[in-house]
Amino acid sequence: TYSILINGFLLFFKGELSLIILGSLLGVSLGLGFPYCLSLFASNTEIKNRGRVSGLILLETFFMASIAIIVNDIANLGLIGTILLQILLRATGYFALITDDCKIRQKLDNIRIRSWFEIFSYRRYVLYFVPWLVFIIAVVLTDHLLWPTLPLDSSYDIIFQIGDPLHYLATAICAVISGIIADRYGRKPSIILGLAIFGYSYALIGSMVTPISVFIHLMTIGIAFGFVWVIYIAIPGDLSEKGIFSNSKEKFYALICLLPLAIYGGLGAVPRAFGLTVQPNILSPLLSLILFLSVIPIWKAKDTAKQVADERTRKKHIEKIGELLQEEDDEKTY
Repeated sequence: TYSILINGFLLFFKGELSLIILGSLLGVSLGLGFPYCLSLFASNTEIKNRGRVSGLILLETFFMASIAIIVNDIANLGLIGTILLQILLRATGYFALITDDCKIRQKLDNIRIRSWFEIFSYRRYVLYFVPWLVFIIAVVLTDHLLWPTLPLDSSYDIIFQIGDPLHYLATAICAVISGIIADRYGRKPSIILGLAIFGYSYALIGSMVTPISVFIHLMTIGIAFGFVWVIYIAIPGDLSEKGIFSNSKEKFYALICLLPLAIYGGLGAVPRAFGLTVQPNILSPLLSLILFLSVIPIWKAKDTAKQVADERTRKKHIEKIGELLQEEDDEKTY
């Protein structure tokens, strides 16, 4: 409700100062609601299917975002129409309140809520957080340092007009794929795959800047986001699944999900404020190397869903052994 009201105020309060104030208030609504909503998601899912549910969440989110961009471009809604469309999309959140039975699904235990410092010093949190932070920073630098260096050419405008909704669709589709991989083989393969794809794309655009390479890089951002972000919706729930952090889900989600998003917005304002740009042949190879190096902490981290993946593997082996024994018994019978 708070978020919808702030969007509504944008219809009546215009000007740079009003946008700064209302934009900050929208950020407050995100900070207040996002960790709690994701904490409820973690409490109502199991570690064995949390990846797939995360994928469905991103599928719905980015599919709607893609449709909203297409509708806005086709209908040429303008500022007022865009704000009304945002209000409509945010209002769909009320469906959850209508359909939910409002019953508590998981009883909290008596383990105390851990401090921010204890979570910051938790080794598994740090190992997973660093690659995600590097990934976010790479996307920020692409938006605010790389894209402004592109030639003023209509072909690039067309690429972004076509690519914006498509790269959201890529995120939605890859999020579902990543969720399936995460539940079947563990969380780490999807993160490594997303970082590797993004790093390779940076190496490509660093070697040549053309409308085609820009389109590929734009799509790669969407694909990498789909593979990586879905895991970082599941991981905070995994880390607080049980043990000493079981009552600290909101803090894990605030640190892993919201902190990088805040850095995304805050860091992006710096190049814009000072008019900074860096040529692709300088920026891209450096970011490519950093992205590949950021895989190292993931290799060192213990997979948060390794036990589930191992159980699936053991189950398959047991089923295979059962089939072989059944075949042997059938042969003896004949």
